[in-house]
Amino acid sequence: MVTTTAELTVQAAILARASDNRDGDSNSVLSQVEKGRATADRLAWNVAVVHDQDDGYSASRFAKRARKGWLALRADIESGKVSAVIMRTASRGSRTMSDWTDFLDLARDKRLMIHIIQDKRTFDAANFRDRKSLLEAGAEAEAFSDELSETIKDGVQEFMKDGKAWSVMPLGYRKVRAENGKATGEAVIVEADAQRVQRLFEMVDEGHSINAACKETGIYRQQALVLLRKSAYIAKRKVGDEWVSCMWPAIVPEDMFWRVQARLATNKGAGKRPGAYRSLLAHYAVCGKCGGEVMTEQRYHGAWKKGVKRDPDAPRYRVYKCTKDGCFAIAAEGADKDALYMAAGALMAPGKLEQYLPSDDSLATAQAEVDRLQAELDAWLEADISPRAYKAKEDKYLPQIEAAKARAEAARMAASPALRPLAEFAVLDFPEIWQRADGAFRALEKMPVAAQRDLLRSVFDVRLYPRKLADELGVSQVEVTERERPEASENAA
Repeated sequence: MVTTTAELTVQAAILARASDNRDGDSNSVLSQVEKGRATADRLAWNVAVVHDQDDGYSASRFAKRARKGWLALRADIESGKVSAVIMRTASRGSRTMSDWTDFLDLARDKRLMIHIIQDKRTFDAANFRDRKSLLEAGAEAEAFSDELSETIKDGVQEFMKDGKAWSVMPLGYRKVRAENGKATGEAVIVEADAQRVQRLFEMVDEGHSINAACKETGIYRQQALVLLRKSAYIAKRKVGDEWVSCMWPAIVPEDMFWRVQARLATNKGAGKRPGAYRSLLAHYAVCGKCGGEVMTEQRYHGAWKKGVKRDPDAPRYRVYKCTKDGCFAIAAEGADKDALYMAAGALMAPGKLEQYLPSDDSLATAQAEVDRLQAELDAWLEADISPRAYKAKEDKYLPQIEAAKARAEAARMAASPALRPLAEFAVLDFPEIWQRADGAFRALEKMPVAAQRDLLRSVFDVRLYPRKLADELGVSQVEVTERERPEASENAA
């Protein structure tokens, strides 16, 4: 049997992969392939295949995508297509120790020759000393990858603490880039998109449904649910437990942003859209007789006659009914008006609405207290005192700062959007309280149902009674009573 020269020549594969050059390996894929071919010529090896598909793909454990070239190389070794591999450094193979060890096991079984260009050396995977050297190279590559990851994370953390634009900016912003294409950390407003975002927040804040806001602004619902939670719109971000100011202008007022967050928090879950209510009292009011839940039901006008088929086109109306014992059925439209009018009258009593509307400067006062205390603590940090003395100051100031932050948050969240339009009726000098109540009722009627529910649920309890029981008790069928405020009960105690 005659053996040809081609059969005696070592069939080699070149593996090239470009990545970040911070490890000193700044060669491009093309350069690595050229050096690999030159090495093969010097060693008298035949280049059977070049795997250079991994340009830009990470070889570390943080990789998000499969490396097709690396997998193809393993397949070529398995099939016996190649008996040698040329790579610039061991890190071109893998920076994950388990993956590298598996590769070396395969190389040992197939008696693969591995030439590392940077080491100017050919390793025999079946030789235990060479295997030891390759394992050490793999360990160094993995350690470098982990160290680089930590360095990047630290850099990102500092970048974010400085309030610079990171990753993709949300709708309404555009990152500013220098002439070389690198991001400067700043962002500017894209006016047309910013106006859509502003309107989205305004409508949800006013109590409109997400669907209605999306229809007007042209923003998809799922996108809107994400955008409404973006603190980037108030030019702030949370880094750890700390809120930091960012290097771009706000699109949405901060008080509006936090009111929207409160509204979203009360409407968690798929299908529960802020403002998507058709009934004011359903699943909120309770039966005054049995305590059962109240829900709505559609009914037809006109008497019901046994054996007569109901006309599907006949006019219908909604009623509230007790779901537990069927104690009553009350026309929903009249009950809604009664509840709103009673609520408006209760809130228009002298000094009442002021209890629920914090003063305009309450948030500013609380935030100023936070800033003052933090500045004093920072001054102690810069002062020439011992670490023990600073620790004592920190223990004193931190609880005060947290308490002031809590007061600021409470002031930010206190005012319900439904209450704000009533403020003007509380201060105008009407001759009679009923005139103020009537004006407030008209304002409430114009609000979306969700805003009306917000007002009632935050202040009042509502009970609906059967007519006969209401007459016996001497009360209205719709009873609206102010819920006891926690601070009032604490003062009483």
